[in-house]
Amino acid sequence: LNAIITRKKEALTLTQDKYEMNRKILAGMLEKSYDVLHEFDRSTESAVNVNTQLLMRILNDSKDTEYGRKYGFGDIHDTDEYRRRVPLTTYADYQGYIDRMVNDGEKNLLTSYPVVYYAETSGTSGKPKYIPVSDRGLEVFRNYFSSLILAVISEFHRTTRLNDIPDGFKMIELTLSKHSLPCGVNAGAISAACVKDEDRPLMPFIFANPPEAMFCTEGANLKYIYSFFALSERKVNLITGSYIPIILDTVHYIRDNWQSLVSDIRAGTLSNNAVMPDYLREELSAKITPNPERADELEREFAKGFDSTILKRIWPDLSGIGAIWAGNFSSYARKLQKFTGMSVPYYTIVYAASEGVYGTARHPFDQCYVMIPGSCFFEFIPANSLEED
Repeated sequence: LNAIITRKKEALTLTQDKYEMNRKILAGMLEKSYDVLHEFDRSTESAVNVNTQLLMRILNDSKDTEYGRKYGFGDIHDTDEYRRRVPLTTYADYQGYIDRMVNDGEKNLLTSYPVVYYAETSGTSGKPKYIPVSDRGLEVFRNYFSSLILAVISEFHRTTRLNDIPDGFKMIELTLSKHSLPCGVNAGAISAACVKDEDRPLMPFIFANPPEAMFCTEGANLKYIYSFFALSERKVNLITGSYIPIILDTVHYIRDNWQSLVSDIRAGTLSNNAVMPDYLREELSAKITPNPERADELEREFAKGFDSTILKRIWPDLSGIGAIWAGNFSSYARKLQKFTGMSVPYYTIVYAASEGVYGTARHPFDQCYVMIPGSCFFEFIPANSLEED
């Protein structure tokens, strides 16, 4: 009995420490997020100047690269000259350079900035492509894909609800697995680079998802793992992901499997039917203990049905959904609202691709994007000019 009491006290202390760390980290993340939001707002007040200055800086910094010398970057002093000298291009125009960078580790070919990551396309149209991402480009992506959501959701709550986002953990629908290329630089989905490797020790205090699963490169039932750990944690304040259908699919998974998930949470065991490597099962099993109190709470709410704000009932602090849901994805957002209710703000984050971040929604529920002047240079070409060519 004494051993059981001691173990419960130790678990309580660990939980208290976890929540205290969460509060401190969230405060720091929120401060940085507001810095990004304020800088974005300032940049939109003089968008043309900011975008032009960005182009001039990139050209000057890369004038001595192989590509910069080819097109005379050093002699370009305005956007008109840039358009005259540098032609429209496709991936094929860069592939030779990228192959040398990836396979031989050559530098100073396309950019003078350090290439710290390669965004790998899906390869659905053929061989996967590798898009070099500089340190600056990756920071822009992290700011707008990952950081900005906190400021936008917090601003919404402060102005409409007169309160702030509660402390809590993110449930994130992403896998962060990546692999190393011959040059020694990591490659993978651009979204997998949103968390810095050096920040990995902090992840248990930020995410409900276990980092061990998020970085897993082998076959694993991540839907089960993410659902199990997120349901085990009552203080989830944000659900984020790349696209809204992925979040909706996970909610459907929880709806269809809640009884077995609750049973596993009560027993503190991972289902034998959930596929995962042995090493991952061992690591994750060491992190969990039986949680009958949470299991009872979940069971009571799930038994009431899934058609009335179930996500707010199991996660009372849920304050926002962040994922791309504008345009063709808006119907999925409407379906998800069946589970969240109308009071939870939906933020459609960014308009982006492996090549760059182009726009961001300024407010929750916006289905349009504001272009980001400081991300990359935007060139507008009349549609009929392409047809004539």
